[in-house]
Amino acid sequence: MDRIYFTPYFFLLLLWLCVSAVVCNITRLRRTVRLWNKPPVVRTAANLQAHKEAVNASLKGPDALERGVEELRHRRFRLQRLEKDGATYGIMPTMGS
Repeated sequence: MDRIYFTPYFFLLLLWLCVSAVVCNITRLRRTVRLWNKPPVVRTAANLQAHKEAVNASLKGPDALERGVEELRHRRFRLQRLEKDGATYGIMPTMGS
């Protein structure tokens, strides 16, 4: 039992693992290169409102936006402010971890 790493069975298993890893990397490489070549998604207020799950909320008051942001953060959303000319016109969820 002290020479298990030098048996033909172990070499066959190691060869099988290596071939599987190479095949997996080659098949995923095509998909990865396609994703690299795609243009990035540009998120604007218009395409957020066009989304089928979009909800428009009418919040009133001077601190309405902050109350909405706090409620969404309380529900564990990651948010990003959309600003134009120094004015905030929307909040959108950010992707990723």
